[in-house]
Amino acid sequence: MNEAKNEAKMMRSDQVAGDHDDHLPTTRLPPLPAPPLSGGPPGRARPGSIPPAPVPAPSSQAPSRAEGLRTRVASALAAILRAGARGLRNEVSLQRGIGLASVFVGLVLATAGLVVALRGAPASAAPAPVVLAALIVARALGGVAMVGFGVALARAGERLLLSRR
Repeated sequence: MNEAKNEAKMMRSDQVAGDHDDHLPTTRLPPLPAPPLSGGPPGRARPGSIPPAPVPAPSSQAPSRAEGLRTRVASALAAILRAGARGLRNEVSLQRGIGLASVFVGLVLATAGLVVALRGAPASAAPAPVVLAALIVARALGGVAMVGFGVALARAGERLLLSRR
């Protein structure tokens, strides 16, 4: 039995060795022609090509556009300078609003995390015990992460609410 296996191995190795000695003749391919410059009829683009961007015609409205831009920038800067006096009051109210929003979202996340983490296995389906255990552990880890993020967000909101300026 072993002799037959050895003979089969030797025959395979002879065939493999013979395959390596064979050489297939190859020929060079002709060079590829250059793509045509015109894309065909106007209005139709070749597939994979980018149509040329239209060149805007020079107009006499360029100086008025620049003046309009300068006017808008000047009015915006004036509004910013006028708002500088009210800035502190607006900043405190903005900080307080962000603090309230973050406390609210943090408490909602913490509550949702508790609901997710403490939920048990589904009663309707009866999959394998390993699947149930993995489902419970995944829910618990997700819930704990939600609670942690919610508490951190609520603490950040608390710091924003209680800081004095």
